[in-house]
Amino acid sequence: IFGVERDLRAEVAVLNGFSAHADQKDLVAYAKALEARGPLGRVALVHGEPDAQESLKAKLREHGIDDVHAPRPMTSLEV
Repeated sequence: IFGVERDLRAEVAVLNGFSAHADQKDLVAYAKALEARGPLGRVALVHGEPDAQESLKAKLREHGIDDVHAPRPMTSLEV
């Protein structure tokens, strides 16, 4: 990160075939499918308009996915 090597303390996954054009229903279904494999950690919504992020955050929380954040540009989020 910024030219400094860091220890990897996260799982890295390759998502083949994942579209950047999924709608809210698709994203909720995807998150629920991931959660079925094991508990999700913190979810960060880092793309999209703020209103859409807040709507998706609320929908994920309706489905029991509670640790959801939509950090604003140029802010940090501890993971």
